[in-house]
Amino acid sequence: MRSLVRYFAVFILSVCVITVSQDVHAQSDEDLEEKNQELIEENETLKETIASLEEQIAELEAQLSTLNEDEDKDNDESDIDYD
Repeated sequence: MRSLVRYFAVFILSVCVITVSQDVHAQSDEDLEEKNQELIEENETLKETIASLEEQIAELEAQLSTLNEDEDKDNDESDIDYD
């Protein structure tokens, strides 16, 4: 009779351990999913920032090109010899 009670107790304990293990695993999955969602949102924010920076770079390159053209025109005009 004792061994039957012992086996039953071990069985109940095993079921409890498995249940707790599954709950912990499920919680871990939820935490990972939440962290994954945060990373996805951060990635989207970074993509938007990169796109904005690329636009700013393009604008600055256009301004630099304009300044270089103006400087070249000024240099060409100053090279004229009036003698």
